[in-house]
Amino acid sequence: MRYIFNKYIPNSGAAFPWATFLANALGCLLIGILLSYFLKNGNNSEDGRLLAVVGFCGGFTTMSSFSAESLQLIRAGNIQLFLIYLMATLFVCFAFTYVGLALGK
Repeated sequence: MRYIFNKYIPNSGAAFPWATFLANALGCLLIGILLSYFLKNGNNSEDGRLLAVVGFCGGFTTMSSFSAESLQLIRAGNIQLFLIYLMATLFVCFAFTYVGLALGK
């Protein structure tokens, strides 16, 4: 999935890193939905929860790409875009996780 995002969504260091931003936002929405499902259905296995939430969603979302792209923006002197990327990622990812939890109820 990340390969497809990076292949088809522009993600250059000089522009807003859309591929990573969208992957992280979608992954957070999915994490919220999955966590809600596993909380609601307590009889599910710990292995299943770990595989879905930590394995798939954790592999799909990425802090390392976010950090590297943030540093690229800073090194390019694009501090304003870095701050927008930082705040948008934090706000949208938390909001999408919350929405995912609400959708799963």
